[in-house]
Amino acid sequence: MVKPVGGRINRFRDADYLFFLSLCFFIVTLYAPVSQVNNVAIILLGVAWIIAGNFRHLNRLLSNKAALGMILWYLFQVITVIYSSNKANAYKWMEYRSPLFYLPFLLGTSAIKKDDIRKLLLLFAWTTALAAVVALGYGISMTIISGDSGYLYNDSLGFLFEKQAVYLAMYVNFAVVIFLWHLQEKFFRKTTVRNLAVLAVIFLTGFVYLLACRTALLLLLLVIGASLIYLIYRRKQYLTGAILILGLLLSGALVYKTFPKAASRLLFVTQANYTYESNGPADHFNGEHTSENWNSVNTRLAIWSCSREVIREHWLMGTGIGDSEDALIGEYGKRHFEFAIKYRLNSHNQYLDAVLSFGIVGFLVFITGVFFFPLKKALKKKDKVLLFFMLSLGIYMLTEVMFSRNQGLAFIGFFIPLMSFGNEEK
Repeated sequence: MVKPVGGRINRFRDADYLFFLSLCFFIVTLYAPVSQVNNVAIILLGVAWIIAGNFRHLNRLLSNKAALGMILWYLFQVITVIYSSNKANAYKWMEYRSPLFYLPFLLGTSAIKKDDIRKLLLLFAWTTALAAVVALGYGISMTIISGDSGYLYNDSLGFLFEKQAVYLAMYVNFAVVIFLWHLQEKFFRKTTVRNLAVLAVIFLTGFVYLLACRTALLLLLLVIGASLIYLIYRRKQYLTGAILILGLLLSGALVYKTFPKAASRLLFVTQANYTYESNGPADHFNGEHTSENWNSVNTRLAIWSCSREVIREHWLMGTGIGDSEDALIGEYGKRHFEFAIKYRLNSHNQYLDAVLSFGIVGFLVFITGVFFFPLKKALKKKDKVLLFFMLSLGIYMLTEVMFSRNQGLAFIGFFIPLMSFGNEEK
């Protein structure tokens, strides 16, 4: 007897289902080799939002305070345009940071089932695993063609997806935590899928090692260690835990022996001293390490010193979003910091950037809008994935301005309101 397929066809006529598909498309296009594809996904998300009639439910924002808090944080930045001297730069940044407004707005006014949120998270995790395989395959092929093993490390692995190593490591860590959560809660019903998830965790851990981001790797190892303890002692999943431990040990030994350059970057104690007038090159794992080089440590120390000086002059309300870049470059000029001027380096610290641009007042709005509400939600609901996301984000922001690049803006603007839902179906 032939089963009717009309039910499946009718699903595509369901406005809510189309909205769910648009969310799936957005997640997949986070790894699009051309960033404009993700912009198309956002447009389709808006169209699906209208078709689903979610514009009639603006009151839903009141139950998703994380989305509302992020919107208010964006609107506060808009206010600083008023007292910014460089209006053109201010408008540019507000357009660039607009994902912090429309993504929380579209998600916060929509009704998404709790099970669908879990499916979206898992889609991101599998997409990340596939992207990592493709990235490593590209690195290996380019190494064979060129003879340069540098294609196997750091930023080179994110080239295909226009991702810097630190952002790609953030994506990968989040995917690993999603897999671990599904393993802990026994969401994988099929043994084959469960085994694939275990392999994905092992592979992605090795991939983070190749990305050579110290903070990301340390954070991931701590999370995996805690998860293994939970799996073995609390969930009694001895076989899964044993496979993970053995796989990680073998993978770690193999990767360490096969890719020594990543180890040199991770273990090398970088020079912390600096002289602003130094004309040394940027430190690179393929190059020679000398005291004249600018590395990830002394560059940030020098930049943070300049940032603090600008903050002393604009501590209450900041420079305004349009003038923060000019003020920091001006301070570089006073100190003859030509290396930072050449690359127009930002403050490399989201917290310093918030105070520098918006003052103490703006910093409090930033902490409340971006961190307070989702952390409160995570603790109240004992949501491990959201809690990890927020805590890791807080750590990454110590060394990066996450809101200066779309790879950070789209990622944060989407997943915080998605995971902080207060109006999902019970």
